[in-house]
Amino acid sequence: MKRLLLVLLAIAAAGCSGPDGDVVHIQFAEASGVTRDTPVRKRGVLIGRVADVALNERKGTADVELTLFSKYAN
Repeated sequence: MKRLLLVLLAIAAAGCSGPDGDVVHIQFAEASGVTRDTPVRKRGVLIGRVADVALNERKGTADVELTLFSKYAN
């Protein structure tokens, strides 16, 4: 379910273009099991990876940075 959520949010979120494709930043209330290099998939196809996960203590969120492969970036 977490992977599906990552995919849906990655596709829906606005990102900025980077050398590998789009970089997307998402905040989750909870992100257990999501670590650096967690695959991001759409309909079973690998479209990117989690680049970073950080705790935002001020907001009480887990901040997740995804990098979508340029082939699948908007």
